[in-house]
Amino acid sequence: MRGGYVGIFSQTAGQIFLQDVVSVYDRSPLEIAVFLLLLFVPVAALVSYAVVARRREHKRAAERAEKAFQTACRKHELTPSRTALMEAIAQQGARPDQKHLVFEDESLFNRGVKSLAAFGSFADDSISALRLVLGFTRHGGVPISSVSLPAGSGIAIAIEGQPTVTAARVRSQKTQGMVIETENEWKALKTGRQVRVLYQSSSGVYSFISTVLKVQGRLVLLRHSEHVNRSQRRRYFRKPVETEIGIATKKDSTFHPVTTVDMGGGGLSFRSDRSDLKVGTAITIRFYPPIAPENDRARASNALGKIVRLGDDWSVHVQFTTIRDALRDRIISSLFRFNGDSAPTSSSDDLLSEE
Repeated sequence: MRGGYVGIFSQTAGQIFLQDVVSVYDRSPLEIAVFLLLLFVPVAALVSYAVVARRREHKRAAERAEKAFQTACRKHELTPSRTALMEAIAQQGARPDQKHLVFEDESLFNRGVKSLAAFGSFADDSISALRLVLGFTRHGGVPISSVSLPAGSGIAIAIEGQPTVTAARVRSQKTQGMVIETENEWKALKTGRQVRVLYQSSSGVYSFISTVLKVQGRLVLLRHSEHVNRSQRRRYFRKPVETEIGIATKKDSTFHPVTTVDMGGGGLSFRSDRSDLKVGTAITIRFYPPIAPENDRARASNALGKIVRLGDDWSVHVQFTTIRDALRDRIISSLFRFNGDSAPTSSSDDLLSEE
């Protein structure tokens, strides 16, 4: 019973206290304003101090980053034009307090380049030259620039708009351009001519458009490119190659040997005076090593094709209709096989020294 009285008394006292507080502030709105002001001023002061301190720290960090950026420019001996380009890349790719990191972090560098590309305010070879200076020459996988092609790698070169390619290899990467060596002297490669460069990596076939800057024998200086894309036309290109294959038809199932004139991912051509080979004729093609993966000729790979054109020089042009992906990939890989083993008459430095 006593506990019940205490509970009633406590509840009543609490209600009375609340009523007194409310009644006081109802009668004194000024007191409410003073109370809120006293509560707000310290909080606002703390928030303002934190904001000012944060801004000061950001400013100091930006100043340190700027100092480190200028130090890096001097370390890499950048010319005024390259320094200005790095400024633009840093502005687009990094925060002010991260500005100096574009010299170290390739992802920040690439982000800035990608943003600048939307404005088209730089030349590809200027960016590629910076990549070489900074050591951003990532090899293997997906190439993002012509400087991603390592020295010694096989490539294929085609005059832009033409299907015939010639094999070549990268001799060296220079800030002035990419020096390549072709299998043979190619008279069609003249200064100023546009070419398409194809490169095969572990992740696929890639290509980019370049311009011939200089030719000296089998050495060619190509302009760098920052627009490297996966090739969607790899079946279109063909390379002159002489290798033995076997040809059979529905009427004659015996594989008769012929020698190819050229070959690519989409088809091939050979010469033959057989009268039964006409446009539209379906044929079976037997490949032998080195195109076929097996060393045993009896296990050579086959493909189906259709004759699409007959030339005046007894050439028979065939389009593949059925071919295994592995076999097609081996044919495409042969486009990049460099057979010019003899050393060129001049070096990469000789080619550039006469610039």
